[in-house]
Amino acid sequence: MFAFEGFKWEIVEIFDWKGLKKLQTTFQNYLLILSMIVSIAVVVAIKNYDSLWSLITNSSDSSNFLTVGSILATISALLVSISWVIIQTSSDRLSNILMWIWVRDVRFLTFVVISFTTVFLFILISLTHVQLHVIDYGIIYYVIMLNFLMYALYIKAFANVINPKYAVDLILRDKDIGDKSGGYGDLTDAESRLFAVYEIIEKRIKVGDVYAVIKCLNMINKNFNKYWMFIKDEKREKYLRDFLRILSKLRVEYRKNCLNRKNKPYSKKGLEAFKKTEFIVSFYKTIEEKIKTRDINSINKFLSETYNNISNYEMFNDKTYLEIFVHHLKELLEKYEKEKNENKLDEEIFNELKDELEKLINKCNNKLRELESQNNN
Repeated sequence: MFAFEGFKWEIVEIFDWKGLKKLQTTFQNYLLILSMIVSIAVVVAIKNYDSLWSLITNSSDSSNFLTVGSILATISALLVSISWVIIQTSSDRLSNILMWIWVRDVRFLTFVVISFTTVFLFILISLTHVQLHVIDYGIIYYVIMLNFLMYALYIKAFANVINPKYAVDLILRDKDIGDKSGGYGDLTDAESRLFAVYEIIEKRIKVGDVYAVIKCLNMINKNFNKYWMFIKDEKREKYLRDFLRILSKLRVEYRKNCLNRKNKPYSKKGLEAFKKTEFIVSFYKTIEEKIKTRDINSINKFLSETYNNISNYEMFNDKTYLEIFVHHLKELLEKYEKEKNENKLDEEIFNELKDELEKLINKCNNKLRELESQNNN
């Protein structure tokens, strides 16, 4: 019960409620009543354990299966209903975003298929009065354990969906399928997903949740090379420019709402996170623009400037960030090599890119070794 109470207030802080106090109160009461029911059920089950066990062992197979199927169906329905209530009682636009993510999550679909198929089979067995041998119960126990494993995966997956950093990551990861969106709620085009990311981070900024903002930006930094719209989409330059403008706007909002908050010494790290993210996005954007011009000298000049300024960038004194940047450089090298092999990139341009990127990678690796030696001393 106490666990449900803590979870309730955590959810209240995460979401921007619709303004109707009644909805918020209804949801809180829903969780409170549910926690009381679960608590009472557990107490009653423990007190009457012997009676329940005797009833199960002395009854027929069909009634056992009906009982187990009913219990599993109840648990599944509760999990789905709780997640549905959490999504529906958030703000309208955030509700669309969460629903879009959730119904496309493989773990959610797997849970629905396995859980409700199991319940259907148990009830079907009970209705047909199938008598099983004792050895067959071993299989049934494994099936029940599989369902409880699915419950755990379901809860973990949903916790990720309502966590801003995972929500942002999931939205950006999805492959762009073109500008055929039927509306904001579909989030099927890159522009809609970029705006959804903006809204999620903006809401965290407005409530002063510095920690969540930093986590979102760090997640974007880490997985940037996995976002289709920025790496492989034909309009990636446009999306990179759009995202850079979004980050700039969010940074202004962050300065206004978070930087001068009392008891927030952590807030300055948010500006550092913005700076690091903008650098990564700007690097990808600039190199794509230079390649499009097919100007080898311009490409060399940009990468050489980055090479010469590695020691001057304060952000590269952060070992973790430098490792992320090296990872991005290696991914870019692989990407351009693949494009060259597919005749999408001139070999001459690729060779220049390869030389400059390898030099930059070596420079960063030297910087990493330098930082490691400083830490050891």
